[in-house]
Amino acid sequence: ITPSPHHLAACNAGVRRASARNIASPWERRLKRGSLVTKSWLSGLAKKGTADFDIRGSIDGPTLRLSGGNQQKVLLAKWLVGSPKVLILDEPTRGVDVGAKMAIYEIIRECAASGVAVIVVSSELEEVLGLAHRVLVMSGGHQRAILDRDEATSERVMNYAVPINRSVPSQSESGSPVLAGVAKEMS
Repeated sequence: ITPSPHHLAACNAGVRRASARNIASPWERRLKRGSLVTKSWLSGLAKKGTADFDIRGSIDGPTLRLSGGNQQKVLLAKWLVGSPKVLILDEPTRGVDVGAKMAIYEIIRECAASGVAVIVVSSELEEVLGLAHRVLVMSGGHQRAILDRDEATSERVMNYAVPINRSVPSQSESGSPVLAGVAKEMS
């Protein structure tokens, strides 16, 4: 699970650690199989992450010093080093600029195309509709609908997310609607 950039500083995600070290930290034991983590191994992994994810800025400095978009790319690189089968992303583009959003969307699509099950939790409807082949709509703490790509229009999703029927709690009574999408390779 990758925290959104606005939660990055609040959670203990190693933001004061150099980005290169941050990318490698969860996988050092698994990838090195008992060998020492050397600067050259760390540098190679960081260079690959920088190239694969177009991370801009110094990866030798703390992740906190990077832009929000590059912080998010460091987090994606960090968790994708281990070749996961499932990747859960919570608000993956909140607080990042349009260019970084497009780059992150491409990373998500590539993961899905390579067989990774990607679950995107987002309050941005356009993001979910653009990435997902199936959309789960939650509102008032309850599942309201599961829609396939061809059924998931903005209007239909919003009808489930903010129901007119007063027997269902309104958005103001229960918080913002939550949308989750599952991305997969587009055929």
